[in-house]
Amino acid sequence: MQQQAITKIRFNQDFKFLFDNYNDSNIFVLQGGSGSGKTYSILQFFIIKALSGEWNNKTVDIIRRTFPSHRKGAMKDFENILKDLGIYSEKNHNKTEHMYNLNGCEFRFYSADDQNKLRGLRRSIAYVNEVLEMKHIDVEQIMMRTNEKIYFDYNPSDEYHWFYETLLTREDIVFHKSTQLNNPFLPENARQHILSYKYKDPNMWRIYGLGERGVNEATVFWNWYYTDYTFEQAEGTTLFGMDFGYNNPTSLVRVKLTDETIFAEELLYQSELTSEQIVKKLEEFVSKGILTKQSKITADSARPEIIRDIKNAGFNIYPTKKGKKSVIDGINYLKQKYIYIPKTSTNLIKEIRAYKWRVDKDDNLLDEPVDEFNHCIDGLRYSLEEKMRGGNFIMGIGRRRGRTLE
Repeated sequence: MQQQAITKIRFNQDFKFLFDNYNDSNIFVLQGGSGSGKTYSILQFFIIKALSGEWNNKTVDIIRRTFPSHRKGAMKDFENILKDLGIYSEKNHNKTEHMYNLNGCEFRFYSADDQNKLRGLRRSIAYVNEVLEMKHIDVEQIMMRTNEKIYFDYNPSDEYHWFYETLLTREDIVFHKSTQLNNPFLPENARQHILSYKYKDPNMWRIYGLGERGVNEATVFWNWYYTDYTFEQAEGTTLFGMDFGYNNPTSLVRVKLTDETIFAEELLYQSELTSEQIVKKLEEFVSKGILTKQSKITADSARPEIIRDIKNAGFNIYPTKKGKKSVIDGINYLKQKYIYIPKTSTNLIKEIRAYKWRVDKDDNLLDEPVDEFNHCIDGLRYSLEEKMRGGNFIMGIGRRRGRTLE
């Protein structure tokens, strides 16, 4: 049964080095662009090792910075691979502890937020997914408690990072760079989307297309922080903003605003929603007490027909008033606040990390953001529109630092 399952795995040969160099090092580093398949291939490699019996009685810990991102990423991929192979078993899956026993090999999934596991458990193998999200001290704790091998992967979105200076400078690592160009299993529409970066922004293409480190400081927002606070614990005026899409996701963001801070929470982030489906989602939020039909929602004015349908369903929704400088003015306003984002808002976090200024052919920053990774961010801007127009704020792009709201 195990051997039959192994033969069914469609493995990307660009990652064959995981097998060929297995005995060459105890530290493997996988740097790659978007769609290269590095996370999926590492998990397939682990599953093959477990099914072959080579990892019998071993413990494999798969770790990411926050658990919501983990659940939607490696955890989901791992389960889907087993289901595609026809070997997934409910009895082997401890969903409470997020553990899976595969042919005598125990896989454990947890986040760096669980410090008891991070600092208390020992393991045979460790895999740190998206390591650039991690704190240096947490990775040191993982390495100290790993008996055999450790695997790291990441998109090289940061130009400067502690990981580059500490791990990549070691002579005892196996390093591999991958791109979507060598992934034969990537859907064509996803490949074309990544290829489009080449014409939108050279820096994004370098990172997500070619798997190379970013070459400039084009990140728009540096004034944001993770928080463990819930929406109910945060202070301020409650606001809602909505951005529409179809192939691109429709987003809904809920905000608590004070003079100094913005607490921003992602409520909806989903593609291919019709007006009727959006109304149904909003009604679900009403039933859960997340919003009321009287809650004001400021929405993308580019889709008046959707706004009309939502208004006809009884919701208090209004179009945003876009202008020539509305995007820049909104960014200016956001950059003068401390922005706190709960760890459950995974798509908002992904966007705010990736939101960049455009650069010209000489890598000079332009006063215009790249029109990507902005669905939640646009909803956030819309929610603040009335407050921004009603108050005074300092023009100009500045950076602010502040304490973490934890």
